[in-house]
Amino acid sequence: MKRLVIVDNDGGVDDAWAIFLLLNDPEIEVVALTCVFGNTTLESVCSNNLRLSALFSENKIPVYRGSDSPLIPRLSGSPLPEGFQFFHGRNGFGDVSLPQLPDTVSIRPEAAFIKLNELAVQYKGQITLVCLGPLTNIAMAMRAFPDFVNQLKEVFIMGGNYTALGNSTKRPEFNIHVDPEAADIVFRGLGNKCTLLPWETCRSTKITLSWKESLESCSGPSMKFLHTIEAPLTSKKKAMGFDNFVSSDVLLAVLLTSRDAIVRDSRHHIGVELAGTHTRGQLVVLDHVDDRETSKIRIVQEVSAEKYMAAIETLKHL
Repeated sequence: MKRLVIVDNDGGVDDAWAIFLLLNDPEIEVVALTCVFGNTTLESVCSNNLRLSALFSENKIPVYRGSDSPLIPRLSGSPLPEGFQFFHGRNGFGDVSLPQLPDTVSIRPEAAFIKLNELAVQYKGQITLVCLGPLTNIAMAMRAFPDFVNQLKEVFIMGGNYTALGNSTKRPEFNIHVDPEAADIVFRGLGNKCTLLPWETCRSTKITLSWKESLESCSGPSMKFLHTIEAPLTSKKKAMGFDNFVSSDVLLAVLLTSRDAIVRDSRHHIGVELAGTHTRGQLVVLDHVDDRETSKIRIVQEVSAEKYMAAIETLKHL
């Protein structure tokens, strides 16, 4: 029996890579893509998801529109420093020229948070929810449908940090920083159904950019598309001094597609800092002093770089 997966994502380059890996795993069936603001505007996220559905699955994967703003919208401006709001390009796909979407593809009419619950009820105890962006849709589903979490099998989230290593600012991680209230609801409500891949682990899983670039010469059409939309992002990373292939959403997908990819983990009861001047959006480990909470999130602390590379290499000719 295949693992039934819903991918909630914010339509960036790394989301595209992750979705590609999940769609090409013979043991996984992606039943829906749900869209949330984040790497780009919601409209671009929806367009990007439709494009991925058409390119990688011949339009078989339904796409649903989600939230276009945080649970508590900011009064003005973005919480992110200049240059980070559209780090993946204004269209989320590196601002490269993309062909027009065919008329045969369209967003499904149901709202993402409602569809998430409908699918969880339809496939009770079978859905693996994979979260690659801000957690707004998930928080909305949890608040609107009190039994939503109980219907899920498990949840995998890329986001947050537990040692204060940030990426959108010096402290928080992007996915949590742009909607910390939603993240706090989700982390406090998921408990032991949740596996969290934090930013520190993504940074410490070392794969060189040169290795990743060496795959481009032998790539098939799907991988060539991914390399093309990623090229502007890679240039930005090189200019910032990165010499490793850090693609967080891809690494989360590897946790699902590769057995024994997780080398080290721990379990903690966590929340999110909501009021700090410098730390708003940073994860807070709540059980250092009071350890009575028994339902704890699994935090992935180390991932096998060899498994990471192998998962990508197996698909390089597609």
